[in-house]
Amino acid sequence: MWNWFKSSPQPQQTNSPSLEQNKSHTIELTTFHENWSINNLSEDDFHKVFGYLSQKDLMKCRLVCKTWKDYLKTLPELTVTEPNSKLSSLFREIKRLNVDPSSEMDCSALVTRLSNLTSLKCGKISQDTLNELYTLKRLECPNVIPPYGVEQIVSESIQNIRKYTSLTSLQIYNITDSDIPSIGKLTGLKKLSISSKKFVGKIEDMIDVSQLTSLEISNAPLGPEFYYNLYLFPYLVFIGFTRCHLPISGVSAQTPLSQLSPSDGFIYLAGCNSLRYLYLNESEVTNYHLDVLARMDNLLGISLKGCPTLSDYSLTPFKTGPIRKSLEELNISDTMVTHIGLQVIARLKYLRVLDISHCDGIKILSPLNSLKYLEVLRLSNVHINSDTLQDAFRIPPKYLQQLLVDARPIDDPLLTVICSKFPNLVSVNLKESQITSRGVEALQMVKYLRYVDFSKTSVDDQVFEYLSKITSLETISFEDCQNISGEGVHVLEPLRGLRVLNFNGCKNFSEYSLKEMEDLSVETLRVSGANQIGMEAWKYIAQIEQLKRLDLSFTSVEDNGIQEMLKSKWLEVIYLRHTKITDKSIETLLCCNLIRKIDARETNVKKQYNFANCIVITKDSSFKQNTFPVQQQSTSHSSHSSSSESSEDDSEIENKE
Repeated sequence: MWNWFKSSPQPQQTNSPSLEQNKSHTIELTTFHENWSINNLSEDDFHKVFGYLSQKDLMKCRLVCKTWKDYLKTLPELTVTEPNSKLSSLFREIKRLNVDPSSEMDCSALVTRLSNLTSLKCGKISQDTLNELYTLKRLECPNVIPPYGVEQIVSESIQNIRKYTSLTSLQIYNITDSDIPSIGKLTGLKKLSISSKKFVGKIEDMIDVSQLTSLEISNAPLGPEFYYNLYLFPYLVFIGFTRCHLPISGVSAQTPLSQLSPSDGFIYLAGCNSLRYLYLNESEVTNYHLDVLARMDNLLGISLKGCPTLSDYSLTPFKTGPIRKSLEELNISDTMVTHIGLQVIARLKYLRVLDISHCDGIKILSPLNSLKYLEVLRLSNVHINSDTLQDAFRIPPKYLQQLLVDARPIDDPLLTVICSKFPNLVSVNLKESQITSRGVEALQMVKYLRYVDFSKTSVDDQVFEYLSKITSLETISFEDCQNISGEGVHVLEPLRGLRVLNFNGCKNFSEYSLKEMEDLSVETLRVSGANQIGMEAWKYIAQIEQLKRLDLSFTSVEDNGIQEMLKSKWLEVIYLRHTKITDKSIETLLCCNLIRKIDARETNVKKQYNFANCIVITKDSSFKQNTFPVQQQSTSHSSHSSSSESSEDDSEIENKE
């Protein structure tokens, strides 16, 4: 499993006391400058903050004061789960609308009332409504024909493409060279992506598409003339070739361009002076191709990911070529390069980003000591241990911001080394690793840690004691940790910033542990698949004061005690899939003031519910969703895992967590 480690220093967060709202005075925040006022923020600043809030939270913000209400009227972007037409009267200036793609509601009623809409992402909208959206520039919606004026299109047909005169981005499939004249009429095109096995690259008819800055070609047997005609695009910054045939010329890779003929092909890339990024992913590169790249001192980034013929010897031209002083980003993941090749890469003086993931031949990382400006290092599926890491970073890297490694080989000693070498990490994913509860103590060296994932590890309840010392924690996941019962979870009470606890799949999680959570600041609690949760759960859960999102799917909860949930004044979303509840529970939960989503699939609920402010998913709606392409799930997923995914999706859509 991938693991992200971010080491950029961030200021220690302080918990400021809650302030009672007084509308007659300036609202102030406790910050490093105590007299700083929130009223110093501009309207654009407020819009950026509002962009991270859910629809429900935005509604609350409208009630704070007249200024906030006015700012919300001019909010440029809105993300919602269901397209309620009444939103248009509250957020009048929306330019970018994102509707949950899984929603089955037609968003036409809402869209027609947004006169300034330029970008739309949705799952369903009528064609007639689309045809009337004259201001629309970007569209992401399946099974519809884009209207006139749209600038970004994804299509499998070249028919009538000429009518999109303002098009700036086109992604097209299965075309032939005879279709190129139609694309040549799109004079404003800046980004073009072509995927076709029938395209050999006869682009001479694109002479008027001179503003092109990005060109991606995949699965195409490109001929030599294609590279010669790249001179047609003087502003080309990015070229990407994926699984493409790269021709080889008989002339030397150092031959001056003035001495070449159009049939010399690939070497003409050296004449693209505006080019900054070149991707040759999964293509068969040879020494000749690398010789050409080595002479291009204008390149900042190269990706050779998955190139089956790339080896240590292939990288030799990078030792002395002009590129060694310009290249900043290099991806050689999933290739035959070994630690010998790293010695060549160490010559790239200003390299900032390096990806050597899935390079099985790399056993030693010591050459990385020479890369003084490295900011991002990806080592997924590269064998490392504590000695390897110590050798690679004798001095803690000054600029390293992200370290990506495979968690499975991480044990207690290796975790200790990682924490000592990178004490400013903010996110650690230890899913499926070999760590124990005792080894978690090392995380206390990480001063700014906000997120940690222990899923599918052998940690037990002792881990709570060590985590209670990391006061910056916001999210902790114990998914499928079978040694976790929850006993002692109350010691996390000092973590006042803790917002998410995930115990999905913890079959030994005890019902009484819910009672221990009453003093925690948790807003999202997931205990799907916890078999021991039953009749007393409602009483204990209602005592968690800040709870907003709850997942009890695949547990034994039933109607008895559901009235206790009326005390949960902040509850917004609850998942009850495959439980014993009936319509009585649904009717009770609908009385919660802020409830907006209830998932009651595979339960004893018989009625259908249709409310403007709350989505109630039952058996019938579940069937419809499962027949919708976006909602299809892999059959290999466990039941509680799919429930967890729905919770995650909801959290991302509604709260952008």
